Amino acid sequence: MKKVIMVALDFPPCQSAGVQRTLHFKKYVEKNGWHPLVLTSKPMIYDKLNVSELNSQAYFNDDIYRAFGLNAFKHLSFKGKHFEFTTLPDKFSTWYWDAVRVGRNIIKHHQPELIWTTFPCSTSVRIGLNLKRVSGLPWVADFRDPFSGTNPYVRTKNPIGKFIDEQCVRYADALVFTTKNAAKLYLEEYPFLDESKVFIIPNGYSEAAFQSLRVANTNAENGEGSEKITVLHSGFLYPGGRDISTLIDVLVQLKEDTPKVFNKLHFVFRGCTPGNDILSKLRLHSLVDKMVFLPTIPFSESIQEMSEADVLLVLQGEMFNNQIPGKVYEYIRAKRPMLALTHKSGATADLLREIPHACMADMKDEAEITSALLKLPNLTVSETFDPSGYNRDVGAGMLENVFQQVLNQAKG
Repeated sequence: MKKVIMVALDFPPCQSAGVQRTLHFKKYVEKNGWHPLVLTSKPMIYDKLNVSELNSQAYFNDDIYRAFGLNAFKHLSFKGKHFEFTTLPDKFSTWYWDAVRVGRNIIKHHQPELIWTTFPCSTSVRIGLNLKRVSGLPWVADFRDPFSGTNPYVRTKNPIGKFIDEQCVRYADALVFTTKNAAKLYLEEYPFLDESKVFIIPNGYSEAAFQSLRVANTNAENGEGSEKITVLHSGFLYPGGRDISTLIDVLVQLKEDTPKVFNKLHFVFRGCTPGNDILSKLRLHSLVDKMVFLPTIPFSESIQEMSEADVLLVLQGEMFNNQIPGKVYEYIRAKRPMLALTHKSGATADLLREIPHACMADMKDEAEITSALLKLPNLTVSETFDPSGYNRDVGAGMLENVFQQVLNQAKG
């Protein structure tokens, strides 16, 4: 049986959407003849925990190796302040040292054929780089989204992270991205990169997550007979990238111009805390009851919530043009009408043009948002819509092919 060491910070009991890609890939390759050895962190490092998973044998067994690491924002700060060097290349940088020790022991005692690393943090890439150098094993680096210091929309100052990014491009045997936009960006950023090393494996949904749901009628009408249209956004908000300021301005005008539609709309933002500027704006215009902000819930509960919403909201501004939120694929599988406030040149817009019940508008264009909101009462999902092409199994099968190709090249 072929063995692969999988380096991933986000792994249960971490309560993060980033967990799902690693978890599904692990289960898939395991079912197809691989023996995955997961190198992750001790739970104390995570921002949020799913406490129900702390005693799960599935996530705490002999094939799951947990290295010590600190979260700079939690453990190395005093009264909310910290030294900048503790957050470079990311706030989990201390995880590197013990993870390298543990990873080398895994390689010594289990002799895996392959190394696989995944974001969301540069430290996991740095660990993979070290293990590659000491072992010479083939290395598949799953970038998911571009490193922020390489993304032209962000370009954050992070010299250590940028160095790790370039070293990964040079020495990994395969680079995996979730969108064509991200792959193109790296080919332009690093002219020496051999295009044959670049692969695109989109995110997707896990069918198993939807099997036990009490699924609402997927073709429910939001029209004249409906008293309320619940619009759900699941996940964080970011200034500029996932910003609701223009949406609030539109609602203020809609309240005056089209009160019939305004009164039906009810927005729920799950898993985020609004900034003081947003709260002040909502209070100023008496919209506090129109937009509700709720805490994070476990993944299974969030899937249930998506399946019961009237409309699912996507916020993806221009700064995120090279990436697609993983939750969008769960939105697609939930088979609910979708409202996407996103930039027309972005990867998210490209994907949602394939979805007949997705209504799109630019996140900063009041006229477009107004038009989209007015369409919501009549937005429905066809009974013939088939989301199966977006199943994570499709991507997992592609990953296994990448594994095999890299192994064949190493032997050849």
